[in-house]
Amino acid sequence: MSLRKSILHSSALALGLAMASVSMPTVAAGKVCLYQHANYAGWEKCYSSDQSNFVKLRINDVVSSVKVFGGAKAVLFEHVNYKGFNRVINDAVSSVKVFGGAKAVLFEHVDYKGFNRVYTKNTPWVGKAVNDKFSSLKVKHAPKVCLYQHANYRGWEKCYSSDQSNFVKLRINDVVSSVKVFGGAKAVLFEHVNYNGFKRVYTNNVPWVGKAVNDKFSSLKVKVAPKVCLYQHANYGGWKKCFRAAQPNFVKLGINDVVSSVKVFGGATAVLFEHVNYKGFKRVYTNNVPWVGKAVNDKFSSLKLMPPQVCLYQHANYGGWKKCFRADQPNFVKLRINDVVSSVKVFGGAKAVLFEHVNYKGFNRVFQTFLYPQVSKINH
Repeated sequence: MSLRKSILHSSALALGLAMASVSMPTVAAGKVCLYQHANYAGWEKCYSSDQSNFVKLRINDVVSSVKVFGGAKAVLFEHVNYKGFNRVINDAVSSVKVFGGAKAVLFEHVDYKGFNRVYTKNTPWVGKAVNDKFSSLKVKHAPKVCLYQHANYRGWEKCYSSDQSNFVKLRINDVVSSVKVFGGAKAVLFEHVNYNGFKRVYTNNVPWVGKAVNDKFSSLKVKVAPKVCLYQHANYGGWKKCFRAAQPNFVKLGINDVVSSVKVFGGATAVLFEHVNYKGFKRVYTNNVPWVGKAVNDKFSSLKLMPPQVCLYQHANYGGWKKCFRADQPNFVKLRINDVVSSVKVFGGAKAVLFEHVNYKGFNRVFQTFLYPQVSKINH
């Protein structure tokens, strides 16, 4: 089906971006722009938050083209090239712009109901099938952390989607007073540069970090919560269901024995099982899979979601005790596992660097996402 025909009968828009990190240090606020006519002509309306009812906005059933830019905000213009007057016209949206790497999803009806169309690129015309038929909009921001100079999000604003090891170089050292987090991100702020000193973890917006740590942060780590999305058909077609936690029973979710493709985000590892309650055969996915294959297609009934972690085992072939970690461990002596590790498992895009001595000294060996039944065969 052509693009012009594939997006014509929609009534809501959801914009989202799944991204673990980018090299650019700052990220502009995302947006989605909807246009009255094809090729971004006519009026333009931009939104940075969800819009559940296009009828109330007087733009119902009128979107004809879409552009997606990094975070979510929609605007509609009178003419092409985003020119002309800007006004609200019922049944008149024909083109959309979405900025900043975001993903736009337009729905057929208000309140995000009916069929939907997904856009990850600029769309000069939404197509005959859904032209002038949009009725609601959702906007999901890209994973990022915004820092503010003063309490209540006042003063300057600096937004990041990747780690920042030195606030001194960014000229924002010891001056952060409030924090906002977007897109499922988690902000870990440290007292000193290079992630040293005390730390504070923020998973929600914080209008004031508090007297104890106000104006005392010097570095930042941006972490994205692991997520797994399951799809009805191959190549990510059909319905889509996303999860951030284990799901023991697909029957109750109405998706039993119908999964054909998988996407993983935020370093997650998806473990899919044949039967409910994590029984039967299983398949492990650490990367996006456009088709799970004939042998297991439409045969999954439960899911375990594993975050990035490293598991160490006492004996070869994963025998003896098992110790799993999601953070650095500088001293195995204190953990009572010194000089006794014989096999390693690495999950969810993690990387394990094992050192000969405590405090990360002596020789080291690097283990990427994989299973190592006997480390001696690698080390020597």
